[in-house]
Amino acid sequence: MDFPAKDSYVRLDTYKDIPNGWTSYMHPRGWAYFRNHEYHVITDEDIRIPLVCETLSNFCVQHPFGDLSDGFEVHIIGHTVQNSVCVLVDHNECLAGFDLIEKNSKESISQWSVGKLISQRRRYWTYVQNHPVHLALPAYAFAEAKDALQALLVDHMLSGSRSTAPFSKQECRELLDTLSNFIEHGGSSLPSCTTFVAWILRIIYTMRGENKYWQYNRRSFEEATAPRPNPKPHHILSMKYRLLLSIIVNVLCFGIPYTYLSHTEKASEFHGRLEGLQAAWQDYTTQLAHEYANFVIAGTVLLSVTVGFLATPDITYPAKLLCIVAIFASLGSMTTAILFVWRHDRQISSSHTVTYPIAYFFPDLHTLSRQRAYIHNVRNGRLGLTGHAILLSLPPVLLVWALLMFTAAIVVYSVQSLLGAVGLAIIFAALALVLFVVVSGVYTFSRVWRWRRAKSIN
Repeated sequence: MDFPAKDSYVRLDTYKDIPNGWTSYMHPRGWAYFRNHEYHVITDEDIRIPLVCETLSNFCVQHPFGDLSDGFEVHIIGHTVQNSVCVLVDHNECLAGFDLIEKNSKESISQWSVGKLISQRRRYWTYVQNHPVHLALPAYAFAEAKDALQALLVDHMLSGSRSTAPFSKQECRELLDTLSNFIEHGGSSLPSCTTFVAWILRIIYTMRGENKYWQYNRRSFEEATAPRPNPKPHHILSMKYRLLLSIIVNVLCFGIPYTYLSHTEKASEFHGRLEGLQAAWQDYTTQLAHEYANFVIAGTVLLSVTVGFLATPDITYPAKLLCIVAIFASLGSMTTAILFVWRHDRQISSSHTVTYPIAYFFPDLHTLSRQRAYIHNVRNGRLGLTGHAILLSLPPVLLVWALLMFTAAIVVYSVQSLLGAVGLAIIFAALALVLFVVVSGVYTFSRVWRWRRAKSIN
């Protein structure tokens, strides 16, 4: 049995009855829009509702839309006379606007400001993206989209993390491959291809409008796009408070908070792309979680050793007291590290993954808002960046204090157990040697990561 598919196939956009004079089109994403060929009118309102169809038909009769030239049509937003907004679309020049004049010549368009032209182009490609089925893309639209994507890719290679392109380097490559596949396989006339190209060009013209395209020369452009320092916090710390923080950081915390201070400042630096800021944030939280996990392991080992030493039968009272302090410090280091890891992991896991083209137009989405709230609160809190760095350094600082207390307990126990000048001399000599080796190693290892100029030899 033969099945004549081409005769029996029913298109979705013609399945339902449509009022006379109107044609329905189905967007690739599933919604319907309608066109009146007599008046060159496009609308998103549902004309299958009799009242809406009657109102729109009367509106078209009252306005001279039927006198439009070829390549022009009107997009009517709203179905009431009072609330309807008309957008005139010029397919010849790829323009769309509320104040666009149908009969302007190329000379009049060339007299527009670049900002106005970009705005009209952005509206046009937004319109095409939402109404792609009844249109055919001009050939230069593919060339313009391809050239824009290649320019963004080159900008990534030249500017690196300071690029302000709306697509990442990987996204540019994927978009170029998809665009080439449409062209090579003859899909350039498909509605999906029209939607895809219009979406790219809409984002490109939005970026050009945001960057004030064509309004800079080279010097002013470099000044406008130069990285700016992070804003100063609203709370200015007093001299006494800064002195107190300096004592805490350098004496009680052994200078460890400076490392976390540099990590926090690096994670909050903005180099032109939200994607770079989000990547820095991910590295920052991942590094914190990894370090805290190591501190938990080290604290567990030190805690078990200290408890074992505390069980020594003949341990003296001073050594026992130092061991108890070391146990509390180890427990504090482990507890804060576990809580910090849990809190950071919970914030990361509860955040939604957002691709940059979406975040470019909606910067207040969940992930970015959490990150911005964290950075804002750290910079403008009462403790400031230094105080926040002290809090972040609590696990290693408490671990160092636990190690010092345990070492002191060993020394006290050894001094009180071994009598005689020779024994004491050996103990103190060994302690001094170990301290010298440890301090020298830590100092050398900390300075080896810093760039220093070689001294000239005369």
